[in-house]
Amino acid sequence: MKIIPTTKNWKRVMIWSAVLLASIAITTGCKKQTASPPQTAGTTPAPSPSPGQAAGQTPTGQQPQTPAGGQTAATPTPQPAAVKLVPITFDAAQKAGMTATAKNIKLATVYIPQSVAEEDKLDQLQSAGKQMTIKLLKMSIIESAEDMMPAGAGAQDVKLSSGTGKAVNIGGQNTIYLKQGSTFIALTSQNIAINDLAKIADTLTPLK
Repeated sequence: MKIIPTTKNWKRVMIWSAVLLASIAITTGCKKQTASPPQTAGTTPAPSPSPGQAAGQTPTGQQPQTPAGGQTAATPTPQPAAVKLVPITFDAAQKAGMTATAKNIKLATVYIPQSVAEEDKLDQLQSAGKQMTIKLLKMSIIESAEDMMPAGAGAQDVKLSSGTGKAVNIGGQNTIYLKQGSTFIALTSQNIAINDLAKIADTLTPLK
């Protein structure tokens, strides 16, 4: 006996065929999405960053790159703002005190500035060992018959009218070392820049 499919049976066959085709299409699409991208011959995939390694950081165990030549760029020491220089005078009593202090430390000649930072003035005179200090409000002038510059201070040359001085900055303290005649001098300040200390050094003259 031959069975003739009814219209209802044909509809069922068509529905199941459509479902089967849809399943095959979805499976094929997933395989295409998960497939690894092709690699060019001779190339190596880039390594993934290790856990906890932020972008731009040097991987653990590797040394950071240094500039060409193997040297690290030096950072200039910040300097105070420029100051206005004004004339300064010392009275007879102050000069007498300087002369007496210099005599005690066997310093032949004392040098005093003719210009200083605005509103600066003599605060006190001090002596310690073979050094005397003319202490002003904004700077100090230290004088001695012996060289006072510390060894290995990393000083830089600074041009002065009397020759060449040496400038250093230690702990935020600007200092210029120079020699006038037989007197070794150091001008030091936290509030006056090296350039302005050099200008003050150019006004140093022997005490009379």
